[in-house]
Amino acid sequence: MLDRHNLSRWIFGLALVFLLPGAGCIKLSSTSSPAVVFETVDGGERWTAVDNVLSAPEPSMLTNQTATMFQMSPLDPSAIYLSIAKGGLFSLWNNAWFPLPERRELKAFAVDTERPCTFYGSFDGGVDKSQDCGRSWKQIFENAPSTVVTAISISPSDPSRIIMGSNRGDVFLSTDFGNIWSSPLRAGSPIAQILFHPKHPEQVFVFTATNELYRSVDGGANWLDLSAPLGELADVFRQAIVDPTTDDVLFVGTKQQLLKSSDRGEHWTALPLLTTPETTDIQTIAIDQQESRGIYYATTNTLYRSQDGGAGWQALPLPSSKSAFVLLSDPKRHGHLYVSVR
Repeated sequence: MLDRHNLSRWIFGLALVFLLPGAGCIKLSSTSSPAVVFETVDGGERWTAVDNVLSAPEPSMLTNQTATMFQMSPLDPSAIYLSIAKGGLFSLWNNAWFPLPERRELKAFAVDTERPCTFYGSFDGGVDKSQDCGRSWKQIFENAPSTVVTAISISPSDPSRIIMGSNRGDVFLSTDFGNIWSSPLRAGSPIAQILFHPKHPEQVFVFTATNELYRSVDGGANWLDLSAPLGELADVFRQAIVDPTTDDVLFVGTKQQLLKSSDRGEHWTALPLLTTPETTDIQTIAIDQQESRGIYYATTNTLYRSQDGGAGWQALPLPSSKSAFVLLSDPKRHGHLYVSVR
């Protein structure tokens, strides 16, 4: 009998077989270096290029491209999604990239937390929904003039609850899979990231590009402004992470600092780093969910790894001459990371 994890992989794999003409008998072909995505299974000691692309009648090869979106499926850590600057959405499954039909440039992306073939994508005109693994899309939200949706997040316990944020600071909430939207919050700058707490999904965090922080404890209906404590320390916002192994810990990576909160964003401390703030340019951060004290951050060409909660760090070279873009940490395998570059 298939469990939920294997069932989602089977459904997604079957959908991809029918998604591309002749997909069942197409050879894998390898792009030339440099790759856009790399994988390590030992915490950054050694990297392998993830550059096999399933050829289609008009193949889209991931050669000398720039990543603009890089996400892991909430249902299956081996299912990864990538978009590139020139337009194009790719799915990684069984260590091969499948080019999906969508060629518009994605501004934000999310996968349903129960249905592996239901996607939400932000484009120039609005937000579209696909229920067939990206083969076709239907608009569910139309952008106002000069507005672009910059972040989309879905509740891990209730996929009908979707929260989006825009470049104008608007936060939109739907509780019916995107049919009806309300706007419970207006921040002062573009929304950079929206995070549901994986253990307590009624808790939601909104981060803006200028280090505003808002927290909801009722799934996004009401919000508390916690911007002042974070703003006192932070410089240029890069990325935030909720530690799923705890109830209260958050991390924020800024250009020059790695910050930690142990009380859901009410107070923050800066972790000591190997580099000085003036020489630090953090691009992305990750935590090892199988090792509670394992933390990573990547600068343009170096991965920094801590195995003691940030007290000490080891510097490891990244495998590309391009800058790191997003680190993804496999929640089920210690030391298993992906990095995309741009």
